[in-house]
Amino acid sequence: MMNKQIYRTYCLNSKILPIFFYDWWLDIVCGVDNWDVVLFKDKTGVIRGIWPYYEEKLLGFKVSRHPQLTPFLGIYIDYPSYLKTPNSRYSFDQKVIYGLESQVEKFAYFRQNFIPEFNNWQPLYWKNYYQTSYYTHQIDLTEDLDTLYQNISSKRRWEVRKAAQQYEVKESQNLEKLFELSQNSFTRKNITPPYDFAILKNLDQQLKKRNLRKIYFCVDKEQRILAATYLVKDKKKAYYLLSGIDHDIPSFNPMSLLFWHMIKESKKEVACFDFEGSMPSNIESVFREFGGVKKSIYVISKTRNRIVDIAYLLLKGRRLL
Repeated sequence: MMNKQIYRTYCLNSKILPIFFYDWWLDIVCGVDNWDVVLFKDKTGVIRGIWPYYEEKLLGFKVSRHPQLTPFLGIYIDYPSYLKTPNSRYSFDQKVIYGLESQVEKFAYFRQNFIPEFNNWQPLYWKNYYQTSYYTHQIDLTEDLDTLYQNISSKRRWEVRKAAQQYEVKESQNLEKLFELSQNSFTRKNITPPYDFAILKNLDQQLKKRNLRKIYFCVDKEQRILAATYLVKDKKKAYYLLSGIDHDIPSFNPMSLLFWHMIKESKKEVACFDFEGSMPSNIESVFREFGGVKKSIYVISKTRNRIVDIAYLLLKGRRLL
């Protein structure tokens, strides 16, 4: 049986995978025929390592870029309970990573954002991969609600209180309005939006069917939509995936009210809220001031083609694709 078929069965029975690893998610964001996966099994046949990846042709080269609408991917390791020491865990990392890497397609260019839980990329370094770090911010939702609120900076708490006096947060099914506001956030900055509505719509249908997403609108007293957020979740975490603001309507920090609402609602179901990561300083400060703890995201890449490799070196390791 092919790895992909085995993996589909594994996903059907698994309750532990991060949401972005499931086959139905990859079918949508990559295309059914445009992704593959390699697996590592232990001596008893139990799957202990997973590495799914997107594959495409670009300028005549076979490449693997990070798929859209997918904050994290990379290697997922299911550690057996008998690993009791750091040494045994690191040795297991190396065995699994080497086993997976040896099966991965030989791309001219490869790049992925790994899950924050993956914290030992050294075996990939020994296999000539590059690494840089992005950051996400996570909130431990096992804390009581008052502690979570006090962990927010005084400035953001004031914004939440002030916004709550003027606005309210409503759950909605209006994906089109969310998309409109989200796209406007990019076009105002002359940035090409990084995803399209058809893929978001297909993804939303699957998430809605599984009760794994929420759309929240912040509205004023005239019921005008000021801002919107899109939240997805799995068994362990809630992830802030998308947002947008209507800049044509004057408003006072509607996103602060939305963030606090998402944190409160997520606490009812999961143990962690993940802001999903952003590097610009103005966005990082907001996530940090909402009580988020900084977590590293390894951005792993590799080139196997002289032309691509030269371009990579000239760009000094910056993102190519």
